[in-house]
Order: sequence, then C-alpha cells, then structure tokens
Amino acid sequence: MEEGKIVVLVPEEKTFKVDRKTFKGTKYMGNINDCSLLANWYYNNKNTHAKDLIINIYGDYHVTFPNPPHLTVEFVDGTNNTGRLHMSWDGNQFYQQVLPFGRKKKKSIKKKIKKKLKSKSKK
Repeated sequence: MEEGKIVVLVPEEKTFKVDRKTFKGTKYMGNINDCSLLANWYYNNKNTHAKDLIINIYGDYHVTFPNPPHLTVEFVDGTNNTGRLHMSWDGNQFYQQVLPFGRKKKKSIKKKIKKKLKSKSKK
C-alpha cells in the first residue's frame, strides 16, 4: 500500500481594520473593498494564521521616481509589524514594491571648487 500527503486549503473568514492616516496633507479614501485586497495580500503572502489584522495606510498614492505609484502601508497583527511597505497595484492585485535604497548625493563640481579655493586661501 502506498501513502501520500496533500495540502488542503480550507476557506476561513478573516477580519481586519483599516486606519487611514493623513500624511503630507493627503489621506487614502479608497473603499473597504480596495482595502480588503490589501488584507488578502497580507494573509496570503505574510501570515496566513494572523488574527485581527490592522492596516495603517499613510497618505494617498504617490510616486517615488523611478517606481510606479504606490501606497505606504503598515500591517500590524498582534505583536507582528511589517514596518512600512510600498504596495503597488498592477490592475489585478496589490504587490510589494521594493524600493532601492537612497544614494548618497554627489557633491557638485562647484562645491569642490569652492572647497579647494578655501583651502588655498587659508595657506
């Protein structure tokens, strides 16, 4: 006799709350169905066992060049906190937008020249 294993997915109703926070003078006013898609993303991609999820949405859609428009969202589930994530919409579902770390600003040539002139004048 052979033995095998399968994974059974059983539908379960999950709850969530949304806290729309004003950030830089803007606030996300999408309907609760839009927010349920964010909750769905979290439950399916981060923590399927989470209970009583709180979704904090900071401001409205915005663009951080060169990335597409996104919402800044934080998911809190008990003691678990994702920190602020950038969630973009592709027309069908939300996905996490991974933004590159900021680069150091290059000093302009003018600043370098001024610095050299100051050091020469001190001598």
